[in-house]
Amino acid sequence: MIRKSLAGTLLLCLCFGAEAREFSGIDPAARETLLGSALWLHSSNSAGLALDSLGRMSSLSLEAFHEQGGLKSVWSGERENDIRVAVDGITEAGGMTLYGDFSYDYISQSGVEYNASLYEPSYDQPYFVADYSVSDWKKQAYDMGFRAASPLFWNGRAAFGFEARYKALVGAKQIDPRTETFRYDISLAPSVAVRLGEHSSVGLKLEYLHSFERARPSVENDWVTPRVAIMRGLGFYTAGTAGGNLGFDIFYYKKDQFGASLQYMLDSGSADLLVDAGATYSVTPVTENPELPRMRGRTEKLAFSLKVLGNFGEKKNHRIRLSADWGSTSGYEYNQQLDNSPGASRWVTVSNPLMSTYDILEAGASYVWYAGLDGAGDYDFKAGADADMFLMMQEYVVPLSRFNAVNAAAHVFAGWNLRVGAGRLLPSLSVGYRVSPSGEYLYSGSSNSDSVIVTDMYPSELRFLTADRLESDAGVTWAFGIGDASTLCVRLAGGYDHSFSIGEHRLRANLGIQYLF
Repeated sequence: MIRKSLAGTLLLCLCFGAEAREFSGIDPAARETLLGSALWLHSSNSAGLALDSLGRMSSLSLEAFHEQGGLKSVWSGERENDIRVAVDGITEAGGMTLYGDFSYDYISQSGVEYNASLYEPSYDQPYFVADYSVSDWKKQAYDMGFRAASPLFWNGRAAFGFEARYKALVGAKQIDPRTETFRYDISLAPSVAVRLGEHSSVGLKLEYLHSFERARPSVENDWVTPRVAIMRGLGFYTAGTAGGNLGFDIFYYKKDQFGASLQYMLDSGSADLLVDAGATYSVTPVTENPELPRMRGRTEKLAFSLKVLGNFGEKKNHRIRLSADWGSTSGYEYNQQLDNSPGASRWVTVSNPLMSTYDILEAGASYVWYAGLDGAGDYDFKAGADADMFLMMQEYVVPLSRFNAVNAAAHVFAGWNLRVGAGRLLPSLSVGYRVSPSGEYLYSGSSNSDSVIVTDMYPSELRFLTADRLESDAGVTWAFGIGDASTLCVRLAGGYDHSFSIGEHRLRANLGIQYLF
């Protein structure tokens, strides 16, 4: 027994007592805290990159994600797999600060319900096609962005910036009615940042985003005519079919969004604080059939966002993050008649009333403390807490119907930076609980009240949003240097959520490799 104890003690000393061996490469813990110190990088203003002085850093990663379980939205899969390749980097060239990122995802979902037209349904887009089959989806996503900040002008007092981002999303539903979706988002955002003095600066960003999505339906089994619901919001829909001359046609979503945001930065010896407040306005008309366009609806959304980032203490080892996003969406329906005049066949709008509203608030807060933080950014241990909330209020005007839900969660987490030989072992753990104080779905329509859209789709979504649940995550990263200027990180992580009230769970797993250089 004594020999075993001595052997175990010697092994621990060999493994964890090797702190004297320097880490050859890029310390992943130092990279984490350095990025957290660059508050302008996490703002929406690209010009502020000139004030961060990050130097040069890059990363390349390959990750695999898996999720399964019944604690989910009806639009999520019972099982989901995602393979992701991502690269990002920042550098300085010719006095300019340049940042770029790219990611590719290949996603497979099984057990998706009530979606036959959108790559990614959302609570504030009521005009889509829902079908009655449980289906698989195959999806691909390309996301790339570029940010640039000019050199500082006017004696180092001002910089100009620009951001461009392009995203392409492709999806294919695997069971009749089959749908192929294609969507792209293009956004452009010029910005400026100005120093007001030695310890403060302000910024302004303008943005424009154009989004287009096309959903093309098809049916392989001509002997069966699938039924669909052309949704109008909160369970109200127009019954339809897929396939043949009478089936629903191609759906188009065209979105134009304009926005602006203001930033204020305060940096001193014991506190760095950045406030980023913005607003956007967007219009999304939804049409069917490119040869004989028919309006299916239009949404108008006014959104506000607020982000507060703070690093406090002599070593800036106390870090706070606050965020809030509020969106108010109005849904307009179109009453149209077909004009069959010779040579002028078209849909004519008789009225375009406001029929539904969608208000959504998402907010979050987090605090993390780094113990043993040194001048190079390395730390020994971190601990903190975070909280978030979700509030949704949907209303259909006539007949008055409602779909409301509220939930909130709080978590505590911890992470270690253990020196194991010449490498690093970084385990982490998080646990919390989500509660829902209220939620309701009230359908007052006189028709389709026995449809599964009313009796299953919305009640199932309400059940998911209002289910109290335990939420937990754990992970470990092994990092070792490759030469003096690069590091390879291998990460294994997992999560488990369980709702005792409804008896459902959700399991998550993640395996990834990251190369820091």
